[in-house]
Amino acid sequence: MNALSTMLLISDAFVELCDEMPLRKVSISDIVERTGKNRKTFYYHFPDIYSLLKWMLEQEAVEVVRQFDLLIDYQDAILFVINYVEDNAH
Repeated sequence: MNALSTMLLISDAFVELCDEMPLRKVSISDIVERTGKNRKTFYYHFPDIYSLLKWMLEQEAVEVVRQFDLLIDYQDAILFVINYVEDNAH
């Protein structure tokens, strides 16, 4: 498993846990248990949960910008933003 795959696995586990409990209750132990990885693997990629969250938001922003660049007119851009917000509202 490469570094990006491991980071995505960790972030997916984090999202699942946030669906089950408040963010402040999610621990690194919960994340590594969910992924089947060990704490060293988590810390190899992220210093803490907030760094994980920051990385996730950066990845999301990059993807939004990448998709937005493909749009040509303003109506498409507005619809894209509206759809993105609706699809990602938890």
